[in-house]
Amino acid sequence: MELALFSALFIMCFAMFFGVFYLMIKSRLDRAKAARITQENGSYIIPLVAGFSGRKYVPWLARSTNSINPKLVFHPDHVECKVIRTRTEPYGNISRVDYRHSIGTQNICFEFANSSTTFTGNTANKELTREAIALLKERGCPLSPRAKALLSEPLDRARGEN
Repeated sequence: MELALFSALFIMCFAMFFGVFYLMIKSRLDRAKAARITQENGSYIIPLVAGFSGRKYVPWLARSTNSINPKLVFHPDHVECKVIRTRTEPYGNISRVDYRHSIGTQNICFEFANSSTTFTGNTANKELTREAIALLKERGCPLSPRAKALLSEPLDRARGEN
């Protein structure tokens, strides 16, 4: 009897924990899908759900991550990104802008010419990612084939697949 009661209590607590966790993640992703790029003093602030730093040769393996206060800002002459520390680089130091996506993620990936490190920002919003990559293209940053393909998609399709 005690074992059955303990098992039922354990299963209820386990289910409640994952239910709350699921609702928190869903709420955060829903807010991200409604987010928009804002402009302030000539700079574009890109809202991120998470930021990651890694190495060029293993882009999907994060060296560090930040889902509390990541930052991505496009200033007139440089980009500012933050995972753990804030990093600023002129647009000329960006050797490639890539686009990667998976379930619940829409990522803008930067490779830097003067470093083996990368920055990846998850917007969780395909339309927002597309707008950010278009802004980087305007600033002369080289795009990967995936980033070019995202920009060449019809706008309605990009909106419909957040």
